[in-house]
Amino acid sequence: MNELVLMSNHDIQLASIEQLKAELSKSLKITSDYLVYMSIIWNELNKRGVDLSELKSGLFAYIPLIATNQLDARLVVEFAGNKTLLSALSRLPMDKQAEVAETKKLPFVTYDEHQKVIETTLDLTKAKASQIYQVLGGEHGFRDVNQQHLYLKTKAKSKRKPKIISRTTLRNVEFDENKEYMLVGSNNRVKIETLIAALGELYEIDLFEVMSRYSKKISEKQIKNLPD
Repeated sequence: MNELVLMSNHDIQLASIEQLKAELSKSLKITSDYLVYMSIIWNELNKRGVDLSELKSGLFAYIPLIATNQLDARLVVEFAGNKTLLSALSRLPMDKQAEVAETKKLPFVTYDEHQKVIETTLDLTKAKASQIYQVLGGEHGFRDVNQQHLYLKTKAKSKRKPKIISRTTLRNVEFDENKEYMLVGSNNRVKIETLIAALGELYEIDLFEVMSRYSKKISEKQIKNLPD
């Protein structure tokens, strides 16, 4: 791991814009390298049974995800402070995360005044919560332009006044032995993580992040899933 040689204040004032940009880029690279290094140490301490539950603030909150190859360290540096975005990005495949770390953009769909589809790109450094949920979601963690179009159509329909239909109310709701699935009725089940993610997408809020503030089980879930 390379050490960062710091420029003096005098050198910074005399440096060109290109030199300063290069220096900033180099410092960000080293910061992400240190996060990976920290995650390796964190993983080893966790294997040895050390209680790391107090290391939850700031960048430490993302160390477990980096340690378990669920989050690219460069994304933490690029989007530090945007918990909603980082949570959504952590559900992307690692190769897609690497692509986002380089471009900081994703394909985006919007409509003009005539409701004609416009395909553009979304700058994730400026993305709003609603845009994040539009692009980052679905079965594979992200939606292509066709899936976004379908998502927007479905969302528009859901805002209309719903029809009143008769339906059977299932009052028998239980959980499986491992607390992974919610059992509804006699022969239906849904994965709890899927349910939480779907509700978060519906209300455009990161329920995993919100619940982790109040539930020790949620905040420690990643620790339990660490590889041996």
